[in-house]
Amino acid sequence: MDRALREKHSVEAELEKVYHEGILESGRETRDVTELSQRACTAERSRDEAQMKSDSLSNQLRRTEAM
Repeated sequence: MDRALREKHSVEAELEKVYHEGILESGRETRDVTELSQRACTAERSRDEAQMKSDSLSNQLRRTEAM
């Protein structure tokens, strides 16, 4: 989960840099932004999946301990 959060922050930082530099004018930069956006979505999805798995395992552990 930490890796997914680091990747998400990394991608967000790169997107911020691209937006602040104002290089969205050519096709190459647009593709770069699209790629970074996709990476951000993938990182968020990985983070969410890791969180769900962690929650599921925590619940299983609690149920096992309650027995």
